[in-house]
Amino acid sequence: MRQYVKGKPNPVGLKVFVMCTTYGLPLDFIFYEGKGTDVQSPEDTSDLDLGGKIALKLSDSLQPWSSFYVDRYFTSELLFDILLNREVFATGTLMKNKVPKLTELQTDRYMKRNGRGSVDQIVRNDKRCCLVKWFDNRGVLLLSTKSGKLPMEKCSLWSKKKKYLDINRPAIVKNYNEFMGGVDHLDRCISNYRMKNWTKKWTVRVILHMINFAVSSAWIAYRHKMEAAGALKKDIFYYFHFRLNVATTLIYGTKQSQQRIATISSSDESIEDSEPPARRRIPACMPHDSARKKDVRHMPEMVGDRIHRSKCRMPKCNALTTVRCSKCKVFLCFNGSRNCVKQFHEK
Repeated sequence: MRQYVKGKPNPVGLKVFVMCTTYGLPLDFIFYEGKGTDVQSPEDTSDLDLGGKIALKLSDSLQPWSSFYVDRYFTSELLFDILLNREVFATGTLMKNKVPKLTELQTDRYMKRNGRGSVDQIVRNDKRCCLVKWFDNRGVLLLSTKSGKLPMEKCSLWSKKKKYLDINRPAIVKNYNEFMGGVDHLDRCISNYRMKNWTKKWTVRVILHMINFAVSSAWIAYRHKMEAAGALKKDIFYYFHFRLNVATTLIYGTKQSQQRIATISSSDESIEDSEPPARRRIPACMPHDSARKKDVRHMPEMVGDRIHRSKCRMPKCNALTTVRCSKCKVFLCFNGSRNCVKQFHEK
């Protein structure tokens, strides 16, 4: 199962084929099991290569009239015909050795004379599949059952002359650039704060990878849902803070962890009592929701006098108070008119 993939940052490892949405949420994945991997499908896949079989297996969970975008490792005319029978449209870049026979396209030398942005298109007789060749810095082949070269539009690309040029871009290239990249976005999230491990056992590495895979997928789904709901950017957790929230919630989610935290807090209180008071008061950090709402002791205590009062940390409360939670170390109102200590720790 161990593979060597040239050009990757970590070329040696296990290969995983993943299907994602346009914004990076994984829909399905398959572990590559080595040479001779057999992928079962209801259609006849004897003439398909491994990439085509994997793509066909991943597309089993797609609904009809979906659009499927792949790179050149998976693209073939036979695969797209099978997907078209499933009422699934497909688009992808194509290798030169997979171009259908008896297909005559303009050469790179001829298209280079016409300049960047020149396009050549061939449509199959049944009008259900088209092959487009677009010349940028070199010729790019794309096969699609969804879109062709029309409508054409202008796009701005960087030139070797150190300036931007407006060149023609076909619709198939625009759609491919717009909807591809979900897997790359997921890989980037996983690599940002990957769990460190010093073992070479593949079982442990796979388990840690799947934990990172799950947390990254959850953050992508959370961020997409918050953006769809119209939330402000400042109200959406960054990936780092999202991982911290998940870890803190798991720590405070068991009874054993609560008992351990209680013993640590009692020892910390004895240390704090022995330390001399600081000249300048440093505000305590807000505790995590899972920590402040669990069944632990949150007792109010009087700190200072009316001259050295502090602002209540309860949201939407701006009153000054001298009462502090002995557990959370944050100031909260506790008098006849307001009981922020109770509201702060309630679920």
